[in-house]
Amino acid sequence: MAVKPEVVVIAGFDSSGGAGLTVDGETVRFLGATPRFVVTALTAQTDEVGLAVEPTSASILRSQLEAAFSGVSPHAVKIGMLPNRETAAIVATKLKECPELPVVFDPALESTSGLSLMDEDCIPWIRDELFSLVSLVTPNLDEARRFTGEKCKDRRDMVRAAENFLSFGTRAVLVKGGHLADELAPDCLLVRGGAPMWFERPRVGGDFRGTGCRLSSAIAMRLAAGDDLPAAVRFAKTFLTDHLLERAG
Repeated sequence: MAVKPEVVVIAGFDSSGGAGLTVDGETVRFLGATPRFVVTALTAQTDEVGLAVEPTSASILRSQLEAAFSGVSPHAVKIGMLPNRETAAIVATKLKECPELPVVFDPALESTSGLSLMDEDCIPWIRDELFSLVSLVTPNLDEARRFTGEKCKDRRDMVRAAENFLSFGTRAVLVKGGHLADELAPDCLLVRGGAPMWFERPRVGGDFRGTGCRLSSAIAMRLAAGDDLPAAVRFAKTFLTDHLLERAG
């Protein structure tokens, strides 16, 4: 019997169930892998309103990381919400122990309900200290704008933003263009030393939460299963589109 890939999911818990660790775990399991969970923060929110965020204590966070990485070595890591510099630094220390492990980082800055998910002073720290430790960063347009200063209003801006991410030290970046005024939902993948690659699927109308979580978790799962990066992104893009079409039904 083939061994299921194992993916460490490092993310916040969304009490509404619409995003965060719950969606990450659901995606990883649905696609045939086993998730191991590290909770970085608890949030209180609904689909419309964000109420509160409480970061996990440093001691519990370290213990969760020790548990998640013990026993059989995981095959990939997916990182979502990192609420503050202390949390980010603890996660970075663990990543330095496994430099060959594929790591997908979806830098969640704000929930759909308007809840801030990352302290402002954590943004430059992550840019300077964490990006170089991950395999892929998957910002949406607003996140790319806040990390790079690019306007991110069209595809040229997306490429410039992607180039900025590589200058910060990350090996690859997927700038997600789902909020562009475009009939297609174009995502731009840029890998160090390569040319921009575009992944496009027809836009699905409707209000959806957790799309970034679902996409990045699907990429991490496929990297854990042995896909190369473009193949993992292509699979995840199709998977997410099909999921949204089913929900829009």
